[in-house]
Amino acid sequence: MTRDTKGTHGVYVLADNTTEANIGYWKNEMKNRYETPDQYGKSMTIEYEETTKETGNRYINFWVG
Repeated sequence: MTRDTKGTHGVYVLADNTTEANIGYWKNEMKNRYETPDQYGKSMTIEYEETTKETGNRYINFWVG
């Protein structure tokens, strides 16, 4: 997928107490919101990129297009 800067994009900042189950739930909700076909049969795709900084902070960048 080409990252379209005009599409929806954002960052999910993970707190210290965020579990893998929380991340899975969030990704599933994103999938339900954007990858489910709309009334015209059009669906979008989501791309994720997880980043961990030297400080241990974790982020998930996402693009919808």
